Amino acid sequence: MSDSATERAGRVPPQERLLSLDLYRGLCVLGMMMVDWPADWDARFNLFNHAEWTGITAPDFIFPGFMFIAGVAIPFALQTKKAAGVSAGSLYGGIFRRSLLLFALGYFLNYCWYSGPHGEFSIFSLRLMGVLQRYALVYPIVAIAYLHLDVKRLLWGAAALLLGYWALMALVPVPGFGKPDLMRLPQGLVTPNLATWLDLKVLRGVIGADSPYDPEGLLSTLPSIATTIIGVAAGQWIRRTELTKEDRANSLFVWGVVLAMLGYLWGLSFPLSKKLWSSSFVLLMGGWSLLFFAGLFWAVDIKSKTSRLLALPRWYGMNAVAAIVTFTALEAVLSRLPVGHKANGTALVLKEFLNDHLLKSWMPDKHASWVYSVVMILLLSLFFRWLDQRKLYLRV
Repeated sequence: MSDSATERAGRVPPQERLLSLDLYRGLCVLGMMMVDWPADWDARFNLFNHAEWTGITAPDFIFPGFMFIAGVAIPFALQTKKAAGVSAGSLYGGIFRRSLLLFALGYFLNYCWYSGPHGEFSIFSLRLMGVLQRYALVYPIVAIAYLHLDVKRLLWGAAALLLGYWALMALVPVPGFGKPDLMRLPQGLVTPNLATWLDLKVLRGVIGADSPYDPEGLLSTLPSIATTIIGVAAGQWIRRTELTKEDRANSLFVWGVVLAMLGYLWGLSFPLSKKLWSSSFVLLMGGWSLLFFAGLFWAVDIKSKTSRLLALPRWYGMNAVAAIVTFTALEAVLSRLPVGHKANGTALVLKEFLNDHLLKSWMPDKHASWVYSVVMILLLSLFFRWLDQRKLYLRV
């Protein structure tokens, strides 16, 4: 069977991989599932909640980590294809096909989350944007730019994006509101900054039922391009085989500290906010992503400090998109499949039944909520272990 036929069949031929990259991606998937797969959204510790508007909490590190990792992978993927003699037209076609497929998958996930407790569906009100949709918009821009520009020019472009976004958000008056107030939480039809004003104008009706703004909105997609470019620079640096692995890791550490400090300092005037994806947030998260990636690279790719405990994030990291789609679809089924009735006559769904009878019966509600997440992750990992044993990976 040819390599192309093997790939189409879903069975990827063995190749050298950066273990630290797979582990980082897998840890981000595990973090996402811990945050988005509780037994009870109303009974959980604040540790698992995103910052309401400004400031940083532990879950706020996850999505920027995904965007950074996606950037790291771009030099590996595109350079491998170019070395194999893939034409420019095929490269562009592959980039746009991947982007469209990711956007479609993200829209399917929104159907799972937002279509209603009984599966009601309306294409006119279902949320349009989301995590995979944001990457689907960013990926072709960064990938095509990488094919035509060197990393230094990419980084200058990222700096221009961050400064331009700051100018738009901090200096441009908001129609119907006036001087921007970046610290104010948007509520109802009040849009105190340009990003939420644009979302309400363009995406109104498809933002999402639980928010007057979209945390993966239109204007805030611009600085997320810079997040991915930081990852591209890290990926290109890791590929510099003329340097020792130790030198490569040390440089990532240094730049991680520099970016994190710059992010903290800029955050004093341009508030740190994941939901605005503020420029200060980009630098801070870019710095921490570099530090975390460098730490993993040093530990597993340089010092070969492997452990059986690393198998779990590796299984998920090798099949990240499949993991996100699978856990979201499974959550939709568990949250909607009726198995009886409550005392008040409403339907008792399978997720509530499992939580009530297996966990809440012997532990406090908040502990039951995160223990449920851990149990479901471990059970689902058996499937991804099976896929890994058979070298079956979803390539999008």
